[in-house]
Amino acid sequence: MRRRVTAGSIVLALIVAVVSAQRPEEKRKALLENDRVRVREVFIEPGIDYAPHTHQYPHVGVIVKGGKLRFTEQGKAETIEFKDGDAGWRNAGVTHSIRNLGQATVHVVEVELKK
Repeated sequence: MRRRVTAGSIVLALIVAVVSAQRPEEKRKALLENDRVRVREVFIEPGIDYAPHTHQYPHVGVIVKGGKLRFTEQGKAETIEFKDGDAGWRNAGVTHSIRNLGQATVHVVEVELKK
């Protein structure tokens, strides 16, 4: 079955692309990268809806400076209050967006496992 492309569907796709392009990404700083791991500092500013992103590798996130984050994945939102020193795991291939619900920047160190 062939899908019919209409002017309306093209306009809708363009609007979604423009809106997505305007959403910021978290501030990231590479600390170390080799063929086995990638280590990055991530800074998540308060009050911003960050663009959806997909994690290529499984990783551990270590919370340097905590706060309340809302993760949205496949249309389902989850709010988590992180404390300084907390750690969490994410599998590869996870796509989500993030919003910092607190008043201060959340600081995370991500250790991505390539192999």
